Amino acid sequence: MVTFQDLEYRVANNAKWRETVTLLTGVSGSLHPRQMLALLGPSGSGKTTLLDLLAGRKTTGALSGRILYSGHAPSKPFPRRHTGYVEQCDTLLGNLTVQEMLAYTAELKGPAAEPLAAKLARVDAAVATLGLASCRPVVATVAALAAGGITVCATIHSPSAAVFRQFDRLMLLLGGRLALAAAYQGSALRAANDERLKRDADAAADLPPAMLAEMAARCSSSTSTPAAHGLHVILLPASQAEVAYRGRRDLADFPGYLAPRVLDKLAVALLIMTLYWGVGRPAEGAAAIARAINLSAALFMWTVLPGFAAAAYCPTLVEERLLFNRELSDGLYQPITYLAAKLLSEGAVALVQSLALCALTYFPLHLGGQWVLYWFVYFLTTCIGVVLAYAIAALSPNIYVANAALPAYVITPLFFVGQLMRPSDQPAHWKWYGYLDFLRYGWIAQMVNQFEHSHVFLAFNVERSEMRRPAD
Repeated sequence: MVTFQDLEYRVANNAKWRETVTLLTGVSGSLHPRQMLALLGPSGSGKTTLLDLLAGRKTTGALSGRILYSGHAPSKPFPRRHTGYVEQCDTLLGNLTVQEMLAYTAELKGPAAEPLAAKLARVDAAVATLGLASCRPVVATVAALAAGGITVCATIHSPSAAVFRQFDRLMLLLGGRLALAAAYQGSALRAANDERLKRDADAAADLPPAMLAEMAARCSSSTSTPAAHGLHVILLPASQAEVAYRGRRDLADFPGYLAPRVLDKLAVALLIMTLYWGVGRPAEGAAAIARAINLSAALFMWTVLPGFAAAAYCPTLVEERLLFNRELSDGLYQPITYLAAKLLSEGAVALVQSLALCALTYFPLHLGGQWVLYWFVYFLTTCIGVVLAYAIAALSPNIYVANAALPAYVITPLFFVGQLMRPSDQPAHWKWYGYLDFLRYGWIAQMVNQFEHSHVFLAFNVERSEMRRPAD
């Protein structure tokens, strides 16, 4: 049994930031096991807010009052594991089918010890039973679940008499306050609805038999009952299960997922290849110094590319924030699971594109040093850029702030890499920033790899970074 007493919920006023808005005031009630409660009220009356609070979905605002499950205050993980919540907004994955979305949720939500085949069998049965059903069969299915011992609270808009009669109790909210809470079964309202259903049935009996047969045929054809089919996937840990369902669809989506992660880097790689073609060829005297300067510039641009290109990763977290919050509240995974799955997908793309792009630039530029080290430094810098983009996206309230904050930050490490200003010339009060500059370490590694065995080489320590010719 779920009880709530004197609930009052306040949120910040978007129009006047110093003021608050009260969405619920003094709302009390109870949800009984094996019963269905219909939560009614006009738009803006607080129905969704009350359901969010009961399901533990609100993360902002100030709540006063008590919410008890079987007489006890629930812990934070309790609603995630023991409640199910169908939200009004469809925060779903657009690149998964309905059945794949249900199978993905069942695999993460169900017990780890339960065989995957059993989880998918329930999904197939649910899809085959409901299909494109109307409201009445859906409510009947939920009522059957309630009869099995589940407590149900649902908000419905303009319910028909046939749908309404399947509820046991009703609660009416007006302006965030409780206007009515009563039993529906055995009430005068139930009697009035039954009378309305009887009149509708009598009116339908007067229709011609041919019309009734045609209507029945249309109703049966409009209700889809697809044949159950299994989704054969390997039982994996939660993060790998995310990759199995979501990652494979992302990797198959070139315009929406792969293109922003590949094409920008490919364009810059082609520019560097054609602009610095053959810059690493051997030379003597002043030509060697000139080529070394140009080569250091090419390596500098190649090193900072993953930092600026990381902007392609920001929209992922921002656009999936509502989905992430919903799945986290559903108890599908922990935040570290979601992050690990995302990094696995991003790492797979970064691995393939880094191998191709490093080969595209290393050989035409006639670079020295080891190709493996040249590739590994670029790949590692790309991975750090992904983590940086995810961190900024997680802290940003929307995509506009994220896309502005990332390049604004990335441009600051450029001054401390060592190409634009030697570390020895940097002011003492800014030297600490150089130690935090991930691009600096990448450029140092590329320069050492390139010039370590050359007659023009790099001498570097934490205080000094410069090119010089060896003493005669």
